[in-house]
Amino acid sequence: MQKNLVILFLVITFISMSIMEIFSNVPLSKKPHLETFMQSSTLQFELNENQTIAYFYPPEEKWEKKLNGFEHFYSTMFPVAAFYFQGEIQIDRFIDAMAKTLEDFPMMFARLRTTSDGSYAEFSGFKNDKEKYKIQLEISEQNVNVEEGILENILPNYVDQKIKQGIVDDTNNLPMGAFRITKFENGFSLGYYINHAFFDQSSILYFFKYLSDIYTNGTTTHPKPFLIDVATLKPKIPPSFKNLTEIRDYSKTVGMRYVNDINELYQLLTTPYPGTIFNLVFNRDQLEKFRNENDLKVSANDIIQAVLFKIYSYDKNLTDEDNIYFAFPCNLKKRCGFNENGIGNVITGCQSFFRVGDLRNASLTELAKKSRERVDQINTETFKENLVWFESLLSMGESPQKYLPTAFFEPLYFGASNWASFNYETVNFDDNTPFALKTTSIPTLGISIICFSGGKELEYTLSIAVPHNSTDSLYLLEKTSHLFSINLEK
Repeated sequence: MQKNLVILFLVITFISMSIMEIFSNVPLSKKPHLETFMQSSTLQFELNENQTIAYFYPPEEKWEKKLNGFEHFYSTMFPVAAFYFQGEIQIDRFIDAMAKTLEDFPMMFARLRTTSDGSYAEFSGFKNDKEKYKIQLEISEQNVNVEEGILENILPNYVDQKIKQGIVDDTNNLPMGAFRITKFENGFSLGYYINHAFFDQSSILYFFKYLSDIYTNGTTTHPKPFLIDVATLKPKIPPSFKNLTEIRDYSKTVGMRYVNDINELYQLLTTPYPGTIFNLVFNRDQLEKFRNENDLKVSANDIIQAVLFKIYSYDKNLTDEDNIYFAFPCNLKKRCGFNENGIGNVITGCQSFFRVGDLRNASLTELAKKSRERVDQINTETFKENLVWFESLLSMGESPQKYLPTAFFEPLYFGASNWASFNYETVNFDDNTPFALKTTSIPTLGISIICFSGGKELEYTLSIAVPHNSTDSLYLLEKTSHLFSINLEK
């Protein structure tokens, strides 16, 4: 079980996850009035006898894409999360909208296949093949308020156990994703696993934005999606790698570390953490007030990063001369010239290091500016150079599972992945926008995931592991900064 925890966490931390248990679907008390087999435009779908699973079948065509090195590396990962909504959802309309959406997202029907020639994503929608490439939507109901919905209880149940682990060692015949919609007394949730080969968080957002528009209006004016191929992005001076030793050394540049023995990581998880896990809640209005009062040209994320810098520097076991390394994923889709309807995984790791003494002496205002300066320095050329490393990894037959985030192993390496930086208000089912996005993490390994909750009273949420010797300083920062509130993890 601990091994599953490790693998699952990898997915959510540097993309862009706690042990998943299998839960039974709760039959709908009010089942939608649907025929067993239906057709939406050219896409067919059907429901099982209990109407707890809808199956969508691919269009009648053959589709294949050979994965480039970047897609191959991330195809072993399945990000997992759920959106929470208040308000009503009509299951029959949702299924119909899902079918119409999938018609424009055919890559969702693909299965993964690895051969001696490389890795492929493919599907066939012809009569003898379509059963193999179907996509499933689980349908369930819980007799509680949506605010009480537990993440593990609203994720897809009936998927390959390897997908639930978050990262897989064999991708053959695995689907691109699975979905689950759950109705609550006062709302609904949408849980998913979506393979990381083609979908980063911005691509996942566009999928649900597209889906919600069709649900609300019966059609959509959003541009049809197209699949990005990052292999077309070429650096001016590409790096070269003569052997695996050079490949493994370069992994540090992309925030990864080569792991010869995975048991090294399992041992870290079984070692008790000398501290406490806290949940931090940042209020959007307070962040905006801080920015205005200090006349800062920074983002809310920069201010959150500043708080994290300060917290990590509190560890009394560190000297002023120690360096702390901090990393976070950055979406480069716009910087690479792609519009939001470009579907692809276009992320890079942004890394910085700071002298502990400088962090301790700096104000939050100064640290927020440091965060912004680092973000402004991000360029697509470094990303393009890193793509060559991923391509070389594939051509030399190196397994992606051998590379894990450096923060997992090094005590002075930390990171944060901000999933709340996108405009989720564009996901709108009859004026019902998500009031929360949740995923899972293991902050004791040094990486936090920033999500959101609160709806219009938007709050950014994350969990962080704090050594016992820093607890008093954390509470003092809460009191003096007025930027966040804290509570112990339940």
